[in-house]
Amino acid sequence: MLPDPPRMNTDVYARTLEDCFNAEKQGQLRAQQRCQALSCGNGLKDFLATLPDATLVRCVTQKAFDSEAFELLVLRRNAREDRLRKYFLQHGLNDEEALDLLQNLYVRMYTHGLPGYEPPRSFESYLFAIARNLMLDRFRQKRLDHPLEWDCSSRDARPEQEAIKNEEAERLRDALSQLPELDAALFRGYWEENARLHDLAQLHGLSIATVSRRLAATKKTLRAALRQELHP
Repeated sequence: MLPDPPRMNTDVYARTLEDCFNAEKQGQLRAQQRCQALSCGNGLKDFLATLPDATLVRCVTQKAFDSEAFELLVLRRNAREDRLRKYFLQHGLNDEEALDLLQNLYVRMYTHGLPGYEPPRSFESYLFAIARNLMLDRFRQKRLDHPLEWDCSSRDARPEQEAIKNEEAERLRDALSQLPELDAALFRGYWEENARLHDLAQLHGLSIATVSRRLAATKKTLRAALRQELHP
């Protein structure tokens, strides 16, 4: 009969975490070195799996078992990686785009130490809000190729192509002038100034959902107006 595997020494890992969390600047390197030495231990991931999201966030931001904590927190716990991929697919991205956006999300979050996260906010809601912002940025970039929605003149365009784009831009300006002032400001802020939904919401005292809804309605209105101009 094979011997039982050694029990995980949770006290050692817990003490090492506290060393990293509480160390002053001069003691931080030594605490991190202890983390690296322990990170090969068989019980590390089992230990991290017992910790709540808030503690795993501290591990990432304070460099205590940070790569292992990030993997568990963002990818493994509650099947988050698979759910993020499905989230992107359900909103119209293809497999390649979903995988590319996942990679961008991982790099952004790990490189910058979970930017913008502030407890006691739910990490789950934070993670999917980051994913949503990245997805909207991707859609916005894709839409920038459609000249009927904004002026995207090319330096190498032929004169007749430039004239058509200028006419389309003029029609768009006319359609914008007929919108309510708030909707026109939101449209210009989002499409022309590349402002994020969060920034527009704060600027105008609205919720992000309201900004998103008004932008979608404005886009539909402008499309209809432009079609009328093209087909009177």
